[in-house]
Amino acid sequence: MDIKPLSASSGKQVRYPSRIRQWIEACNSSHGDICVPKPIPQQPQNDVPQWLIDTHDQCIVPGASANHYLALSYTWPETRDSSTPAPRSLLLDAASIADLQTPGCFSSSAIAELLPGVIRHAMSVTAALGERYLWVDRLCIVQNDAGTLDQVTRMDKIYAGAYLTIIAAAPDAMYQSDQLSEWPRFDHLFEESDSSDLDEDRVMRAMDYRYQNLRDSRWATRGWTFQEQILCKRAVVFTEKGIFWDCQCCLWDGADLKPGQDHEAISVSTDMGKRFATRWWPDFSFYVDLICPYNGREFSYPQDALLGFSGVLSALSRSFPGNFISGIPSMFLDHILLWQPFETAERRVDRGNSSSTSVGVSSLPSWAWCGWQCFVDPMSLRSGLAYMNEDQMRNRALSWQTQNLIEWRASNDLLQSELMSDPPNLGGHVKLSGSSDALPEEWESHHELGTEAPSYSHATDRKLFFRHPIPLSLDASRQPELCTTSYLTFETTSAMFLPATILRPLRSQEMVSWGDVKVSVFEDRMFALGPRDKKVPPVIVLQQPNGMFAGLIRHMNNDRINPNLPIELVAISTGSANARDLESSLEWNVFADLELYYTYGSVCRIIPFASPPITEQQKRALLFDTSMAFSKEAAKDDSNSALVPELSATENEINSQEKLEMERHEEGLLKISATQAYRTRFEQKIWFNVRKKVLRERRQGKSVGEDAPPGAVCQFYNVLWIQRKEGVAYRVACGWVPKYVWEAHAKGPVKVVLG
Repeated sequence: MDIKPLSASSGKQVRYPSRIRQWIEACNSSHGDICVPKPIPQQPQNDVPQWLIDTHDQCIVPGASANHYLALSYTWPETRDSSTPAPRSLLLDAASIADLQTPGCFSSSAIAELLPGVIRHAMSVTAALGERYLWVDRLCIVQNDAGTLDQVTRMDKIYAGAYLTIIAAAPDAMYQSDQLSEWPRFDHLFEESDSSDLDEDRVMRAMDYRYQNLRDSRWATRGWTFQEQILCKRAVVFTEKGIFWDCQCCLWDGADLKPGQDHEAISVSTDMGKRFATRWWPDFSFYVDLICPYNGREFSYPQDALLGFSGVLSALSRSFPGNFISGIPSMFLDHILLWQPFETAERRVDRGNSSSTSVGVSSLPSWAWCGWQCFVDPMSLRSGLAYMNEDQMRNRALSWQTQNLIEWRASNDLLQSELMSDPPNLGGHVKLSGSSDALPEEWESHHELGTEAPSYSHATDRKLFFRHPIPLSLDASRQPELCTTSYLTFETTSAMFLPATILRPLRSQEMVSWGDVKVSVFEDRMFALGPRDKKVPPVIVLQQPNGMFAGLIRHMNNDRINPNLPIELVAISTGSANARDLESSLEWNVFADLELYYTYGSVCRIIPFASPPITEQQKRALLFDTSMAFSKEAAKDDSNSALVPELSATENEINSQEKLEMERHEEGLLKISATQAYRTRFEQKIWFNVRKKVLRERRQGKSVGEDAPPGAVCQFYNVLWIQRKEGVAYRVACGWVPKYVWEAHAKGPVKVVLG
């Protein structure tokens, strides 16, 4: 089967290659300095692909022989029938490398039939655009070779260095040979006569619609494609409904959005890719924007999850001092170990392939986000944003703080470990004495009128402010060290608590969407509207031996928990937040109100929760509010014991009108919940509302936290629930315990090897 150039068998003119050429020319002339990479002769030798497909000579050639190249981002055709052996496919390895360098080899029927339609289509598109060279992973990286890993970790160089990336996100069937000559065109969303003068709202609507076509594709669910889109400077995107242009400055669709339109909204929504080039400081917000949507993506071989992100880590590491430890920048280790699943998580277990040596276990650590498949909740990482003194970061970090508690050691060997001392943890980088002489070189302090604490800026950009000087990596030639660390070893304190109850979600409105890599996760509607139905994580309420409240844990999945077996917790850091911010957390909303409430624009969503039947003993653990987080005296056993019968009496006094009002409030939930589950929840909701009322009255009308000194915060220990196996502890879940509760029950120090 020959690979033919794009042509219309029906005699019609094939227009989409010419349209793509127009987009390339417009991008070159309008923002070539941003979107067009340097020619290969001007790139460092190590950044150049080893091999490229020569679409003219139909063979592979050394990458250095080209001036520039296109790259393909695609998914391997889906195997729908697992009982049918997968068809043979072509790849570059030691056995085929000589044959694939023979001119005309890709034109032979024997070779062409081993190539999926998506690769043949990309080769034809490359030729139709007047280009010659194409990079495709399977045909341009020598597989199972000593240099394979090095090439994979340099994906940032390969995609950032591509003249254009072809994103093939359409269904497999659309790339077959009989359809190569045609492609659907996007319909106009607005009147064609109006498209030259779109207002901001319509521009954003048009962009969102095109991105939604990409988000709805199988391509957008796959792990490897994430970094390919993030790292490339510009792409032409093939979807089921049409083709669009996506570069770091503009989006064009050939219908409503076209070159020549000058609108700020187009640039605002597409600047994520620029951040790799413009971030000279360790931008934790950017890191969060990347890992949170990425970690929910799927891999044929789950153990590839870290490798599939290695190009991104390589690009980030030029501005992050220190190393990345299993995907975690060492300077933010304390903050990132607090990661929580946005949706229920599944442990990534190795799957066998031709090079696999371990099957049925996980080669990725349980303490790292990459060891589980789930979207990561960005709100669980916001304390890491507190080092920035910018309005947007302050609004996201709020009052959340995380303080280092542990002297961390990392290793891949149970018998020895190395102290992680470079760089120092973020909060302890500089101890300021108030004198400018104490500042590191090129840092300055700024005192604004009306503010108590100074801000700090670096000579690189005096308009960017930090709360304190931070470690920097300003050496652009630095070669990053990316490592997979199996174990974290440390000494800490531990405690055992029983689960008082587990609050599980009931059914809610279905939300199906994949994260948008073009916007911050703090603005992404997927995260704004909450987890998908049946994937909402449960919340575990802990109790002390006397039955009183001991803390909250967000469970990773829906596994059953034995309420009679204590769980082991270890402290990994200390934390703090004011009462208002603590009450805004997911765990507290579930604990206090038995529901989560999400909004995005005009869309509102409520996720109801319910508990198994609650005994009188278990109710004691639920008698806790944020005023008690400030004061040990407010949570004394003897004062709370009397509240249980008081609650029962108050519950019986609720009149029919109050119950009717509650039923109206809950009416929408009845329609989507099983009748019995709804009735159980409704009865529990009455008790939870009474609890809130009684606790409020006990405070005698005070606002939450008024019994704390001015400026006081809720202090707690961040803890991991661990399970031990053969001397190694594995993360099960993460949560927090009030400071005074932990210090009353914790024992230690104990040595923990976290795997």
